Amino acid sequence: MRRKVIWWLLATTAIAVVVVVSVFLISRPSPTIPSVPPEKNAYLVWGRIMQPENDLQTRMRMFPGILKCEAYISPPYLTVQQGVTSFTEIQVMTKAFRTEAVFRMIEGKRPESLDLLAATYHMGQMLSSCPRLVERLIGTALKSASLPGIEIYALNACESKSEFEQVREVLERLGKHNLSLTEDELYHLEPAPLLARLLTRGRRENYRMVKMVMDVSDSHFELLRMATAAKYRFVAHGQFPKTVEEFAPLLAQGLPNDPFTKKPLNFISTSNSLLCYSVGPDQIDDHASIQYDPTNGTMSTGDICLEVPRKREFPFPRGGLHSANLAEFRRAFPNDLPFDPFASTRGKPLGTTATVAGGIYIYSYGPDLDERKIPPYGTSHTLQVQYDPTNGIISEGDLFIRILP
Repeated sequence: MRRKVIWWLLATTAIAVVVVVSVFLISRPSPTIPSVPPEKNAYLVWGRIMQPENDLQTRMRMFPGILKCEAYISPPYLTVQQGVTSFTEIQVMTKAFRTEAVFRMIEGKRPESLDLLAATYHMGQMLSSCPRLVERLIGTALKSASLPGIEIYALNACESKSEFEQVREVLERLGKHNLSLTEDELYHLEPAPLLARLLTRGRRENYRMVKMVMDVSDSHFELLRMATAAKYRFVAHGQFPKTVEEFAPLLAQGLPNDPFTKKPLNFISTSNSLLCYSVGPDQIDDHASIQYDPTNGTMSTGDICLEVPRKREFPFPRGGLHSANLAEFRRAFPNDLPFDPFASTRGKPLGTTATVAGGIYIYSYGPDLDERKIPPYGTSHTLQVQYDPTNGIISEGDLFIRILP
């Protein structure tokens, strides 16, 4: 549970940074960007997905089209209102897609789930490739928010060698679009004048903090690549890699570098699990004994860790979950469910509720953040209507699925 809470903190901290800076989204013209076909411009593809008449199911069917995009080319000028609205829409919808991806895992629809999660991360990548600093920050926040979903899929929805090969292939494709900038390159981007003053307060060294936020996100991705490769070896050969010589061949170019040291990421192999970690922004190797927590400050102590257990924390059934009552459900998921991205309480899992007739529903609170209105976890609850973005991006309604006997 602590690991889930830390991931939640890392994702929400990155988002909080963007919420602050988005208020100052008055931008200069972008530098010249090579043109791409309309169907490969994520800005235009996202606009088609977000047409007001498209309900959630329609948007989910269209969203994997983002994976074909090569750039995010927006208009040269954005007003404050356009910028804030755009970020709110992207943030809410990607959280909804991530929640629905977990529902697909529960239902046994694994390919659909992986497509949604990969597209969510790639949307962040497209924004991160923009020349304007504010869009890079938004993209970094989206990448950070999407990685917990991909982690859940890789370490819990994959069981066979072929499934691990598939998710590893997806991660390798995504990795080719991760472009890391130096602090000097960030400084010479074209930020909005007010944003520049907010970020630097007249001091160039504050760009170092922006660079750290981006490096934290990149380290998560590389740790996930390592973790997936290690779990593949465990499934294929019955054991985790114990040495660099055993680990390096599992990845195309060997162990990935730690963004904070430019040296290979670290790992600790035990009898029960494998722990992959980055030394974090303080660049001190704590041997994974201290977990990095961004709420203590971007430049705080601790290592960024990802544990790879032998047993799945969330054993999603290949053929989908079937339960007649809550007791059966809890036997199937003894460790509860993944956390709800829309819950106000940190690390709170997706909820379950039973109807008078005995039906079981798994739900998320949805974008309206009405957690306070809902009874405690595990008690009967009459759900709201299904969330429908055609009623407004932040409108009443829950995200839920019904579990059949």
